[in-house]
Amino acid sequence: ASDKTTNSKKLPIQQALKNYYGRRDPLYFKNASAGLYKNFDDIAAQLKPVIEKVGKTPGMIYQVNTLGGKVNDPDFNADSVFPHRAFNYFSELQVYWDQPIQESKSLKAFQEVQMLLNPFGKMPQYRNYPDLNFVHATDVYYGEHVSFLKAIKRKHDPNDRFHYEQSIRL
Repeated sequence: ASDKTTNSKKLPIQQALKNYYGRRDPLYFKNASAGLYKNFDDIAAQLKPVIEKVGKTPGMIYQVNTLGGKVNDPDFNADSVFPHRAFNYFSELQVYWDQPIQESKSLKAFQEVQMLLNPFGKMPQYRNYPDLNFVHATDVYYGEHVSFLKAIKRKHDPNDRFHYEQSIRL
């Protein structure tokens, strides 16, 4: 392994990749969906305490992403199980720490922000950013499509051979 380091500067991607050697230490982190929103009003009441907590927690990021294009096209709803087409934004919560000893404190802060954003556990969540903290996981991930997914499960996996903590269950 090389000990070479470089200063950050704007380079074309092909040149920048020649200087990237990755990291030698593990990257400790947790990320999860932090809710879907139709507009700012959906999170306005929680935003100030969330931003304060995120700002005081080293390594924490609260990110809001836009949805658009065909994602918001209701005509696709009949051909998919993505129930969140009415939402314009989805958010993600992330926290990173350097040493294993920091994990407990980082995860505690993460859960505190989750509770600020989603105190009743019923906010719609983006399935690609799962979290075992979502106690109503099936409902918040799949919404109105849960019964359809259960029918598929009943047909193709009636003995529940394929399962994990948040899978569709019969």
